[in-house]
Amino acid sequence: MKAGTTELLKFKKLARRLNLRVWQTMGLLECLWHVTAKNRPMGDIGYFSNDDIALLLDWDDSADELIEALVETCWLDRDDEFRLIVHDWSEHVPNYLKGNFSKHHRIFADEVAKQRAKEGAKQVAKEGAKQPAKEGAKNPPLKLPPNQANPNQVNPPPPTPSMQFNKEAAAEILVSLGVEHPIPAIESAANRGITQSEFQAIVDHFQLSPKKYGPAALQKRVSNFIRGQPPDQGWPGPSLEWKSMQAQKREADELRIKADEQKRRRAADDDATNKQEQKFRARFDALTDEEIKQRLHQVGDSFKRNALLQDFQRRGRGSPSFRTSFYKLMEENPLLEKSA
Repeated sequence: MKAGTTELLKFKKLARRLNLRVWQTMGLLECLWHVTAKNRPMGDIGYFSNDDIALLLDWDDSADELIEALVETCWLDRDDEFRLIVHDWSEHVPNYLKGNFSKHHRIFADEVAKQRAKEGAKQVAKEGAKQPAKEGAKNPPLKLPPNQANPNQVNPPPPTPSMQFNKEAAAEILVSLGVEHPIPAIESAANRGITQSEFQAIVDHFQLSPKKYGPAALQKRVSNFIRGQPPDQGWPGPSLEWKSMQAQKREADELRIKADEQKRRRAADDDATNKQEQKFRARFDALTDEEIKQRLHQVGDSFKRNALLQDFQRRGRGSPSFRTSFYKLMEENPLLEKSA
């Protein structure tokens, strides 16, 4: 978070609106930006439902109230195409994302919205100059085309120039991702009415899980574009390489967990040994070999007694394993602590 953000009026309004402390508000906004960068790098967080956004932000109260508060205080912007956009995302996005978008000729959602609004204003001004509006004239209601993926839903209005599909840029992106012959897929998607933002959403999903889908799967997904279908649907099954990678990752995670557990146990054992050494070393060192044998003969368990006597005779009193075992006996049986 940039210095001075907590002093902004809209920051204080958000904190008051949601009844949050300053540190809680900072955490909420940081989480929003982190989730957006990871899941919707274009800034179109409205791809997720309000409930999903609340879940991603670990928000337990009303999801709709959260979104309304973020919109009212200008941390999120409503949009006809993207539903919700992180406010001025292109200006505050991490530098690595700026470089990635620039390299692949992509633009952020807030830039699309601003360009659309600017062109829409120009168009209105142009039409107003040519044909003055008549008093009392009313625009007829806009009829929206049905959604192919969900017949009960309607699609957004036809794309404005800023939303129109850039075939050349799309071809460069597909080639950079390994698609050898992108033109047929691009033409098919263009004929199905794909917009630039919808194409980028498919590419974003493809890049979220490297090697889950190969270039052929990406080409097929673009070619079979259906208006209104979420970008995470319509894909073929994961590649064999990705399945193998996932299996290797699970195996590596299991090995790491086992290694961490062994390391933790060794550290605990070392700590216990050090404490015993500090507690009993002086008294142990004061005992003669004969006194050590006498105390070993006092051990009631014959198996343990014989094992300790053999260890003592074979390795001597300096053996770390014998000292540790004898310290335990001294701790369990105070009588063994008495020195000559």
